[in-house]
Amino acid sequence: MKRKFDAVYFSSMNYTSENVDFIKEHFNVKILSNIKNLSPNKNNNVEVLFAPFELSICESNISQYNKLKVVISNTTSIPHIDTNFCKKKISGSPHYMMNKDT
Repeated sequence: MKRKFDAVYFSSMNYTSENVDFIKEHFNVKILSNIKNLSPNKNNNVEVLFAPFELSICESNISQYNKLKVVISNTTSIPHIDTNFCKKKISGSPHYMMNKDT
C-alpha cells in the first residue's frame, strides 16, 4: 500500500466537500480552521501544505518544516509564496496542482 503524505489543509480555503473528501482519501490530513493554528511544534511532520492566500509562504514562516515537500495553492496567482525560497527548501522545482474537476 502506498504511503500517504502528511498534509495540512485550512478550512478557510472553502474547497467543495468532494475535494475535501479527495484530500482526505489521498493524504493524512489535519484540517485547521485558521492559519494562526499552524505551528511547527504541533505540525512538524507536514509534507504537503495547502496554502491559502492569507498565509505567507516564506522563509520566516516555513523554514522549520523540515519535511515539507509540496506547497499547494488554489489561487490564480502566487504573490503569497516566495518561490525562490521554496525552490531552495523543497528540492527540485515548484509543484503545482491544478483545479480538480469533480
